[in-house]
Amino acid sequence: MVVNIDDIETVAVVGAGQIGRGIGAVAVLTGYGTTITSSISHSGDADFVTEAAVEQQAVKQYIFADLAKNRPEGSIGG
Repeated sequence: MVVNIDDIETVAVVGAGQIGRGIGAVAVLTGYGTTITSSISHSGDADFVTEAAVEQQAVKQYIFADLAKNRPEGSIGG
């Protein structure tokens, strides 16, 4: 799937710590509708979903498994 970056209007950041809030702030300042959340289920219909969770392997594995199942159809995730 090829996505044109100009088609991205909304961003969701999973992880509301220092890094997540920083990513979210940059997204807002560049004009994207932005959600910062601790749950993928709250990422809404974001065009781009990223994670900024604690650096623990089990947490990352859980988030990426949840992202694979629950991120919005047609969104970019990573």
